Amino acid sequence: MESYFGITPTSGSLTHYGVKGMKWGVRRARKTSSSSRNKSYTEKQRKNDRVFYGAKGERRINRNLNKGYGLRGARHLEVERRDAREKRKKFAKKTLMKGAKAASKAAATIGTYYLTDQIFFEGAGTKAAKRVAKAIGRTAVTAFMKTRGVDVRWRN
Repeated sequence: MESYFGITPTSGSLTHYGVKGMKWGVRRARKTSSSSRNKSYTEKQRKNDRVFYGAKGERRINRNLNKGYGLRGARHLEVERRDAREKRKKFAKKTLMKGAKAASKAAATIGTYYLTDQIFFEGAGTKAAKRVAKAIGRTAVTAFMKTRGVDVRWRN
């Protein structure tokens, strides 16, 4: 590559004007293999981690290696992360199942009350049945939202 220089006759100084074809602010692309990859993290280890933890898990392990963790420590962090995620999933499923069970019991109770009212009392307590249904529904929603840490207040 050619470089361009200029000499100013008054001061006698040499000035560099850049490289031919060079554009301001443009840099050559860096090789990703050397900058983002850890040399001690072999392809075999990467492949095994990709199988066990997925592509994102492999990247997180590599990032932790670059931060200074050892391979065992980086993998341990990934296992802890995965276990915490599974625990949250189980908790959510368990909570939803409790809510669904309570809601189905409430619906069965309301249905029984409503049918009894229609059959034996010819609909005399329909308004009361609706009020009971509304109260039970609100109670179920409030209980579920409390498990999520949300405080619910109802308007009448």
